[in-house]
Amino acid sequence: MLLFKRIFILVGALLLTFQSMAAQQGTEIHFNSSCDFKELTIGIEGEDGLNPDYVTLNVTLQPEARTRLAQVSRSHMNQSLDTYINGIKINTATIRTELDTESVRITVDKRMAKKIFPSLLATQCHKK
Repeated sequence: MLLFKRIFILVGALLLTFQSMAAQQGTEIHFNSSCDFKELTIGIEGEDGLNPDYVTLNVTLQPEARTRLAQVSRSHMNQSLDTYINGIKINTATIRTELDTESVRITVDKRMAKKIFPSLLATQCHKK
């Protein structure tokens, strides 16, 4: 009987661990700037600004990209979301609410900005 109780407790602990691990799983969203961005403005602060080492990308999404973002965020609540722009991983954040918005603000450090800026110049949408 004691062995049965120990096995039962072990199985219960393993199930809780697996549920916890499942809650930590994340997802990704991939944006192609030439297809998914309706408008993009870039904010660069001077040395005397609050965050001089960061660049802000203010993006207005195309309707299809907005729908994708809302669906991904709705179905992966409280999980991590890796955001990619033109194949480059920009950041990871935890989804706390559905992201049903046409405008997003993405902040990157200047090193990342230099890496992604050339790809933002593409204007022809080539869907795969």
